[in-house]
Amino acid sequence: MSYKRRRLELNISVLYGILQLVFIDNGSTAQPSTALTSSAFESTALAINSPRVKKNQTLPQGFDLKSGAATGITFTNRLNTDLSEKSFNLLNGSGVTLGDYDGDGRCDVFLAAMSGKNKLFRNLGNWKFKETTREAGLDRIIPYSSGAVFEDIDGDGWLDLIISTFGSGVRTYLNSGNSRFKLLGNPALESPFGSATLALADGDGDGDIDLYVTNYGLHTIQTKLKLRIRTVRGKPRVVGRYRDYYKIINGKLVEYGEPDALFLNNGQGIFEPVSWSGGTFSDEEGKPLAHGYRDLGLSAMFRDMNHDGLPDLYVCNDFQTPDRLWINQGFGKFRLIKRSAIK
Repeated sequence: MSYKRRRLELNISVLYGILQLVFIDNGSTAQPSTALTSSAFESTALAINSPRVKKNQTLPQGFDLKSGAATGITFTNRLNTDLSEKSFNLLNGSGVTLGDYDGDGRCDVFLAAMSGKNKLFRNLGNWKFKETTREAGLDRIIPYSSGAVFEDIDGDGWLDLIISTFGSGVRTYLNSGNSRFKLLGNPALESPFGSATLALADGDGDGDIDLYVTNYGLHTIQTKLKLRIRTVRGKPRVVGRYRDYYKIINGKLVEYGEPDALFLNNGQGIFEPVSWSGGTFSDEEGKPLAHGYRDLGLSAMFRDMNHDGLPDLYVCNDFQTPDRLWINQGFGKFRLIKRSAIK
């Protein structure tokens, strides 16, 4: 990823969706495949390139707040009371991703909506934006959109768009190179889970971008679920539909989430799932996992944590479910680092 001398960028990953704070030289030029997203392993380096400060030179301080009327970016992520009562987890919010989708050298903005339409804004320069959702072929409502990432998943040099949802899996849109996107069928990405964020990197070293999806949980006990509880061997247990989501521990009801998912890219943007029990993931002792962890997944990112040139995977989880750091062993194998290493 190349940076102009007077360009300053900072990417920050925040909970629930792909959210980043970005300082951008609004007039800079970039390659069509450059995305500003905290999820992509290729663009994870913190780059600060600024001109030398001359002696006694006065520099501008802080930020200037620009209104939607001034920039053209008008967007509100609304969620009515009925929907929030259906699942409190929908209140986690949605994400935003930035990238030059049309190849004009300017950073564009895509905003995901939990209820209503997602919106795409094309950067016209000089901090002016124009909504191009319909023109780009993205005006179809995708219910409960939670996360979003611009990334070139088919290797053609143009930024494609990936959107995660609560309850209907992940959608992939290929960039046609003419400022339009086309929905790409990806049956393996369909899921009833409550998906949150997306992380992308070449996890298996075959030259294309793979996908990791964090799942939080579609339902929560706070939404008045009817749980069935029975006494088994003298202890109360949740049985039936929600038995994997709730456990009674020391007399308290403890809530768990849904297993995350890793998908490998075939090079053309089609993803295939990786089994948690197939030997790809191993525990702290190096033993293959028997099943995935039912964590409350918030956010994930690929980073080379041990400087061996391979993208490792850090997953941030909520409440009592611990964060997990998976060290890439090469050839797409990941081993869990010891819990004591994360404090």
